[in-house]
Amino acid sequence: MDKSRVALILFTTAGILFLLSIFFKLEILELVAKPMIIPSIIMYYFFELRNLKYNLYFLASLLFFFFGDMAYMIDVNSFYGIGLFLFTMPYLIIIFFITKDLIAIYKEEKKTDFTFIIVLLILLGLLYSVLSFLEPNSTLEFYIYIFFGLQLVVLGVLTSVLYYNDPSKKNFFLVLAVSAFIMSDLFFILNKSFYELTLFKLINGGTQTISYLFYVKYFVEKTREK
Repeated sequence: MDKSRVALILFTTAGILFLLSIFFKLEILELVAKPMIIPSIIMYYFFELRNLKYNLYFLASLLFFFFGDMAYMIDVNSFYGIGLFLFTMPYLIIIFFITKDLIAIYKEEKKTDFTFIIVLLILLGLLYSVLSFLEPNSTLEFYIYIFFGLQLVVLGVLTSVLYYNDPSKKNFFLVLAVSAFIMSDLFFILNKSFYELTLFKLINGGTQTISYLFYVKYFVEKTREK
């Protein structure tokens, strides 16, 4: 069996077990399954590229995601601020990747596109709705929420512009990854700050897990295009 397929099966198994741990409230199963998710998808990345050059910034972004996941798994309340910081870093790295691609595209040909305005308005409306219901413990925490939310808005808008200008396979995976990031973070906030519901946790866990797969597939395709 192909090594990348083995890694993908391991990732899928870990993701399913993680969701089962949420549904049945099995903390021991979560402690076993969740730490396997990102390492297995990193293995998939290595096996898929084989002799192609690896990107250290991309690997760093996955490690930030991993440490953020582990911090929240240990104690989301105690490591809440640290976790937000850790999840902020990979989003900045992704914005960097997208910006580089957009600059390269606009040097060759610039298309007029107003679709991003619709995406911008939707995401800003969503951000405003969430912020209006939050009750942060301090002014600093509120500003962190704003910064984190604006990151997702920028990420969503830049992704829509990039896909409009280059509707390739790699950018399709990017659209799926960013959409999953936004859904995951939205339901994380809903569960943390509004109502603690198993449904919210399942949606958060499911979209977060699948976002890693789409993100890796995006970068595998991006690397192969070079």
